[in-house]
Amino acid sequence: DGFRGVFDGYRWPMRTVTTALGLMLVLATIVRVGVKQVNQAASVFLGVVIFSVVSSLVGCVLLASGGPRGDLAKDDRNVLQGGFGKARYRKDDATNITPDFRFLLSVFYPSVTGIMAGSNRSGVLASASQSIPTGTLAAIAVTTTLYLVVVWLFGLSIDRDVLYDEEGVVALVAWPSVPLVKAGIVCSTIG
Repeated sequence: DGFRGVFDGYRWPMRTVTTALGLMLVLATIVRVGVKQVNQAASVFLGVVIFSVVSSLVGCVLLASGGPRGDLAKDDRNVLQGGFGKARYRKDDATNITPDFRFLLSVFYPSVTGIMAGSNRSGVLASASQSIPTGTLAAIAVTTTLYLVVVWLFGLSIDRDVLYDEEGVVALVAWPSVPLVKAGIVCSTIG
């Protein structure tokens, strides 16, 4: 009943449906293979994710400086032009929702709670009682810093309308490889 308004009259694009089905197939394969093998591949997934984050940040800096950029045009830049001041939330045309602080907090919240999934892998630690609290606090510090840097850097260097209207702007700004950033997004959900 709560999802009725989400699906009424909405036609899902074929690419979205195909991508979702493909990801479900990948996840079903992972479950079939087993979590142990996924944990062994976690280092590869982490490497792809780190590369994609660095690629997006470098692309954002290059876009701001006028250098080589990903799939965004030079007109999509916004280097310190009216980026400060009172928050100017606007209603999303597709959902008819105006974001507020609680809405934006819900975007940040998973970065803190998702870290607890690492505690489930504590069986491989030599001293879990010491490593889990330290690792959890370090992971929270790293993700919070990364969130703040990404918001600050993207907000200062990419035009507001582009940030609002472009889906997947993190991948679009990436340099040198847009597809690898998209792979990093998928790897971050698997690993």
